[in-house]
Amino acid sequence: MTFCLKKSSIYIALWGFFSKENKYNKIMGIKDYIKETRAEFKHVNWPTKKQAIAFTLVVILISLFVAYYLGLFDYIFSTLLKKLLTF
Repeated sequence: MTFCLKKSSIYIALWGFFSKENKYNKIMGIKDYIKETRAEFKHVNWPTKKQAIAFTLVVILISLFVAYYLGLFDYIFSTLLKKLLTF
């Protein structure tokens, strides 16, 4: 009995989601999607060229530091493991 109630409530929820009266949950068409995307791009605060270069350099420097840090620990642990395995 409870399975039938759960199953019917799922059908009711799906009917409400896909019904014509429900304007907010409809799947948009391609044209509407492109229009809304263009409108959102107008609201974006784009960085200046100087800011973009500075942020790019920060990302590159942090990436190099993390690569060096992880490489150092990898070298240390692999050396220790080799020494332990040769005993």
